[in-house]
Amino acid sequence: MNMDKLIDQKGENLSGLQVSDNFGLLIKHFREIRNMTLKDVEMRSGVSGSYVNRLEKGERKSPGLPTVFKIADALQIPYYELITTAFVEAASSKRDEQSLPEVLIQNDFFIGDEIVNKNAKQLLVQINEQILSSQWDEQSKIKEMLEISQLIDRFKKAI
Repeated sequence: MNMDKLIDQKGENLSGLQVSDNFGLLIKHFREIRNMTLKDVEMRSGVSGSYVNRLEKGERKSPGLPTVFKIADALQIPYYELITTAFVEAASSKRDEQSLPEVLIQNDFFIGDEIVNKNAKQLLVQINEQILSSQWDEQSKIKEMLEISQLIDRFKKAI
């Protein structure tokens, strides 16, 4: 990664910038799809599980670059993936292909006239995951429709 992109025009280090709300959501997404607990991340990264939890919840907003790199290594995420999400204004390149959850998490977008908030994004990711994990056969279809509709109800309340 070109570290020059993380230095602003005045030569100040940008590692202390407040990160995007999407940063914690992305960490949580990758941790969950890798079936890792907060303790697993802590053991692999050396970053306390409670700190990672606060990042995921958006309660902590200024991790330093060494912390971001440690978490990226622990979750096996390319550095640029977390950097472009964490420091949106500081990073410029993204890979061309992304999964739908990554697109939903990393990008801000509107529904109607309202920008979609963090909770609504998380519910969209859950709706997507529920749809993809559904067997959708005659025996499970009704139950799965109910689960999806409950997520949609929660999403409609979140926007």
